[in-house]
Amino acid sequence: ALHFLYRTSYALVLDVALYTVFRQRRPCSCSFNGGPSEQIGSVYGMPSGDSLMGALFGAWIWDQGPSHALSKIAGVLFTIAVMGERISWGWHSVGQACVGATLGVLLYYWNTRTPQFMVVLETIIFVPMGFLL
Repeated sequence: ALHFLYRTSYALVLDVALYTVFRQRRPCSCSFNGGPSEQIGSVYGMPSGDSLMGALFGAWIWDQGPSHALSKIAGVLFTIAVMGERISWGWHSVGQACVGATLGVLLYYWNTRTPQFMVVLETIIFVPMGFLL
């Protein structure tokens, strides 16, 4: 479990890095309590980091839960609920949430199906690069 938690931290770094690559703005600015319009969070929103993490956790529920259909449904519903929340509150567009969720599922399967030598190679490459950036 700790190994999985360590590797999911890549999602946070990947999300911020992809913001700078895509540079797609969030869909709206919102007004709170009738005040002036304010930008929500960071300027960029592609991909949705919360949808990415929600899908990663939903894939974990799908994969690690009991083999009956209830865990599969719960994993899918959790992912859809996180995506829906991000879209309905105006923090992300449908496309941004879908890309984030797709990356979350892919990252989960990369994290759980990767051979051990790739984990060592990732650590040798990514940890020093993290300190440089």
